[in-house]
Order: sequence, then C-alpha cells, then structure tokens
Amino acid sequence: HGQEFLHKRMDGIWQKVSETRTKEGFTVAVSSDITAQKRAQSDAETANREKTEFLSNVTHELRTPLTVIIGYSQILSEPGFLPQRMHLMSALEKAGEPGAALRDKARDFDAAVSQHSARITGSAQHMLTMVNDLLDWAEVERGKIVLHPEQLDVSEVVGSIVSDLGSQAEEKGLELIADFEDATVTADPKRLRQVLYNLIGNAMKFTEQGAIRLGAHVEGDKVVFTVADTGCGIPEADLERIFERFQQVDNSSTRAHGGFGLGLAIAKQIVAEHGGTLTATSVMGQGSCFRCALPLAQPDTMADIRADMRAA
Repeated sequence: HGQEFLHKRMDGIWQKVSETRTKEGFTVAVSSDITAQKRAQSDAETANREKTEFLSNVTHELRTPLTVIIGYSQILSEPGFLPQRMHLMSALEKAGEPGAALRDKARDFDAAVSQHSARITGSAQHMLTMVNDLLDWAEVERGKIVLHPEQLDVSEVVGSIVSDLGSQAEEKGLELIADFEDATVTADPKRLRQVLYNLIGNAMKFTEQGAIRLGAHVEGDKVVFTVADTGCGIPEADLERIFERFQQVDNSSTRAHGGFGLGLAIAKQIVAEHGGTLTATSVMGQGSCFRCALPLAQPDTMADIRADMRAA
C-alpha cells in the first residue's frame, strides 16, 4: 500500500517519489527527475491559454462585422425598407404609361436583389453560428460558463422549441413531434435551449425523411430529454468521438455538412456543468437518439414547512 507524490525542491527540480514498505518494515523509495516533463506541461498549458484568449478575441471581433452584414442584407431583401427605392417607384408611377416598362424592370431588379440578399443572409448566419460556437468553446476552455439555474416547466420548454423549429422541419419535409410528461427541471433556460437546439438542428441536418421526436420524461431523480430521428445513423465506433471537440463522423474535405464539430462538445460540457449526462445511441440506416439527463427539480421542503407554520 505505497504512495506516490510530486515534490519541488528548493533548487527548482521536480521529483516524482514512489514509496512502499517491505515486509521487514523498511521503506523503499524511487525518486525520478521529472523537471523536463513539468516544464513541458507548463509550456503547453501557457500555449493553450494563449490560444484560447486569441480564439476569444478573434471571435468577438468577427461577430460585429457579421452582424452588420446580416443587418444590411436583410434590409436589401425587403425593398420597402429602402427610401431610395420608394422614391424611384414613386417617380415611375408619376410617369404614367411611358414608365410602365421601367416599372416592370424595377420590379425584376427588386426580385433579383432580394434573392441574392437572402443568400448573403443565409451564408452570414452560418458563419455567425460557427463564430458563436468558437466563442462558446473558448468560454468552456477557460471554465467561464456561468449558469443561472431556474425551475423550468418541461411542457413550456418543449412547446416553445417545437414552435420555434417546427417550420424549419416542415421546409425539409420532416415532422417535429413533441412527446413529454409534466415535470419541472432545474436548469439554465438559455443553456438548456442551446443544447436542445443543437441536438434538433443536427437531427434535421442528417435526416432526409421521416420525423424527429423531442421527448421529456422523468426517470428517477432526472428529467431525460430525448431527441430521436430517422436519419442516416452513426457508426458505433464513432458514438463517443462525436462528443469530442473538432470531431465529425465525416471529417473529409468533401463532407456534405459544414461546421467545426464543436456543437456536441459544447452541449456535453453544458450538461455536465448542470450535473447531468449527454449520451447517444444509433443504428445505421435507422436513426439516432440523444439522451440529455438533467436533475429533476426538488420541492423546497423548508418552504413547505414555513408555509404550514404560517397557516397554523
């Protein structure tokens, strides 16, 4: 029943000491010089902190211009928001019959601008999503995820998410189904929505037909949220790897779906910060199911006692 510990000498040398006792009552110790390893570890930790700080600063700087791009592209996609365009159409209306051909050309121009602006908005939104993923991961790396847990009604959480994402599922020809029981969960509302949005977004991305089911049921002292799809499935060998940062099942340069592979890593960390677990099961060609288990909200016993005393 020996022991092992690290020791830093006065001269700066790091030692790893392993001790054990013999049957005769003697102590045998092995001391190894691990100064080089400790220095390498310190250098790696410093480099990792600098990388994380750089990542955080870059993503902050990128978010502002991307937000501006999205704002202007959305304005261009709605011609009625442009005063100059309204003045032009007003002038063409005043021209009467001679301006009819020009009005038609102006409307064609409006349609083209709106179409291209929508594409700009879509691409910029995609970039902003990836930037936000990087920013979230930088916060995870620095241990700066701050939770503000509340007691949340499961039906309200599930209902609002299905309402928000139902139209996206319909656009792809999918059905988004809610299946839940009444319960209260203790969680940060913003972060819980982030996790479920990510899981449903992934399900829609990898499902071409069928349905996506968002469930929530009580299991012991946990509320288990499930997101099940009828998509392509995940190979069993990749089920653990998908929760690692910068990992995707298809990491080739020709993969069909973009992204950094950070969403699930961030989601797993957020769930862990809540004291919960995030796991996945899958069958190739039949679909996948992600399980997010979070603490069930416990009744405030002391509050109940105080209420009974006041009533008495």
